[in-house]
Amino acid sequence: MCLFSRVASSLVVLLVCRGVIADAAGVLEIDVVFPRNETYAPNPWFPVVFAFRNAYLAEYLRPRIVWSIRNASDALGTVLGGRVHELSWVNWTIHEPYFVYGFADLEAAEGQWELFWWGDWLSCDLSGSEPAFKVNKTEPSQRSLEFTIEAGGQAVDLVAATANDDATCAQPGVALNVTDETRWVVDQPLDPNNYGDATCAVLASSTPTPTANPCQAEINSDAASSIWASLTARRCEYRDANGTLAGLDCPKDNATERLAVAGVVYLTAAFGALGYLLMRTSIQLLGSQSYIYIPNL
Repeated sequence: MCLFSRVASSLVVLLVCRGVIADAAGVLEIDVVFPRNETYAPNPWFPVVFAFRNAYLAEYLRPRIVWSIRNASDALGTVLGGRVHELSWVNWTIHEPYFVYGFADLEAAEGQWELFWWGDWLSCDLSGSEPAFKVNKTEPSQRSLEFTIEAGGQAVDLVAATANDDATCAQPGVALNVTDETRWVVDQPLDPNNYGDATCAVLASSTPTPTANPCQAEINSDAASSIWASLTARRCEYRDANGTLAGLDCPKDNATERLAVAGVVYLTAAFGALGYLLMRTSIQLLGSQSYIYIPNL
């Protein structure tokens, strides 16, 4: 084994261990970059942040991320909340890396928690006579991170947290070897109105397999400011719709922010992201661009 490396824009593939480190053009990497395996103070605006490195490669993959926060000390695995990020309509060329984020209300949630996440994406299935869409999925049991909420714990600092390359990082995420080849799916089961067109991306088989490294993704001060501004806007949207959270300092006109959260669907907290996953398994990517948001987050 060797130390893993993050996806970057390098043209060099280093074959220095049993896994190809994800530091090459053509490798898309998806990782949790916050939280870390640390102890944090209670926070009603606790962020959960994912990074897509070499984000432009995700254009035809139409990825989706699902996460939930569960009580690590509860035998029933009580779900505090979670979210589904539908990313079919993202412009993947405007930011590098591209951060996807949500938040959870952990103000009254002292204890040990576990962040579970999984994802799926589309690629080309070339096994038949004509190209088709293939749904690829990760396993949630393989993507988790434990952290603690405790009075006296550290405050959330996205910049400082991601500046450290240490053992507090999440488990390696997903690294996909994306070629520059695409195919047009003529006889497709998916609605092109939901996904823009019928183009699929061809994934390459790599030997050794590329390995992700969440420790190498950094959130700079500009990105952190943007994340906090977006989270505030989402909270204000929820306040406006439900008449709660009156103490928020919201701008008078949230028109711009409303565009960022268009298509938000509110579900009950009891339903949770885990329940949605079961529903999602049945409908096989027939959803669109909506953000699924649990109201107590």
